[in-house]
Amino acid sequence: MGLEAKEFESVVLICLKVCFMDGVVSESEEEAIFSELSRVYDVSRSEFDGLVDAFFESEFNLEDLAKNITKEDLRSLTSRVAKISAESDGLEISESEAWKKLNTLWEIH
Repeated sequence: MGLEAKEFESVVLICLKVCFMDGVVSESEEEAIFSELSRVYDVSRSEFDGLVDAFFESEFNLEDLAKNITKEDLRSLTSRVAKISAESDGLEISESEAWKKLNTLWEIH
């Protein structure tokens, strides 16, 4: 799966947004995102850390981020990684609701 930089950025930011719904992105959540995505994509830790920094330096809206991903396979991957990472430290209700909202926006059942 070829991935443009903007698409990869959106995948990471969406996963971080779902994980942050409980007010924190834990180290285990961050590691889960990096681990899952680095299995599929050639991404350096410094590139990933730069996106994490960008996430905390800006305000991102889940709906707006979701619009950046139009490919079904990428939506599926993002949904899967978001759930795995949010579950890595115990899935909170707020994280679960954000994940469900994402799937509703993308019509993933």
